[in-house]
Amino acid sequence: EEHLYQGMVEKLPRKKNSQKLDHKAVKDLEEAAVSPQGDIFLISSHNKMKNDKAEVKGHHLLRLRINSAAQVESLVSRPGKDLFLGLPEEVTASLGQKAAGEADPANFDIEGLAWHPDGDLLLGLRSPLLGSNAVILRVHDVEAVFAKPDEAMVVTLEAKLDLQGLGVRGMCYDALSGGYWLIAGVSSNPGGSEVSKKRPWALWFWNGRADKKRMKKKKKMQQS
Repeated sequence: EEHLYQGMVEKLPRKKNSQKLDHKAVKDLEEAAVSPQGDIFLISSHNKMKNDKAEVKGHHLLRLRINSAAQVESLVSRPGKDLFLGLPEEVTASLGQKAAGEADPANFDIEGLAWHPDGDLLLGLRSPLLGSNAVILRVHDVEAVFAKPDEAMVVTLEAKLDLQGLGVRGMCYDALSGGYWLIAGVSSNPGGSEVSKKRPWALWFWNGRADKKRMKKKKKMQQS
């Protein structure tokens, strides 16, 4: 995703007066998604690394529009703090708190992003888990998210999925089946316990509803 974004920012011709955002100011891009209209969305992890002094500085939800002449029509971003402030209470409560009493972004990590046919975006979390379930969030009315940057983002808890203790490490919408493919992997950071390192990766199909009968594990994926 970072190479995709860098290439678009540096190499594609830009329409006059289109916004420019230095790719070096956007860090830790995790996932990309495309709408039926061709809009390209990218998202950072929104995770505060140990050596970061700022909270979620450099993290963004981005929308790229490319016109028929292969020019960047527009580039719009919403900073990470906007998303973080809109998180559902159940999620923020699971993050732990800093000394100031605010939710700690060090325990928050987005690794999945997918288009929703209602014009929304779904976010798959690597962490936190809620209990042992992976978390899917919905960002509502994506058009308004970028058209009205001064308004609060509406983010709701879409689903809690039983991925056998794993978090979401990647996801995409499958228009033919009307559901989502999920890559599941360890929720903790790579330096976690030896037990978590031995857990397999897995490919799941989710029908887009909180219906366990339609959660199907497709294949174990070996961790290299």
